Amino acid sequence: MSYEMVTMSRGDGIWEDDLIHVTDRFVARIVETLERTYIHAPPSEASAPCTTLLKLSPAFEREGRLGWLSHLPAGFGALCDDDAGPERSPLLLIEDGRELGPGHEAHETIRNLGRGCYSFWKGELYFSSSDGSDPNRNGRVYAVRRIE
Repeated sequence: MSYEMVTMSRGDGIWEDDLIHVTDRFVARIVETLERTYIHAPPSEASAPCTTLLKLSPAFEREGRLGWLSHLPAGFGALCDDDAGPERSPLLLIEDGRELGPGHEAHETIRNLGRGCYSFWKGELYFSSSDGSDPNRNGRVYAVRRIE
């Protein structure tokens, strides 16, 4: 999973200037993802209280091999990541009551790796289901929560 996170992610902050070594910041993100996925309970269950803001409804638009797109209602743009704050969003994506993740993920990673990665970006939600299934047909409930 860590190899895919590095090779499929795009943008600043991944590679050192030598384009050989991965930045300490990105390594920390990989470690956090691995710990959350394989060791700890999802943060929404383990720590900060959350408020459910929105239940998402199909039809979700296909976004690559494993990715999906949901247009969020007006007003959510201020809560999403953007160029000025690429990891500021307090929003979490929930699938059948369990947090997916990691969040703030590169869209290319969501499209090609899947595994529940998501990104609230400029009023849109780019996401993948936990098992690569089609969220329009898998019968799961998707919701947006906000960390308090």
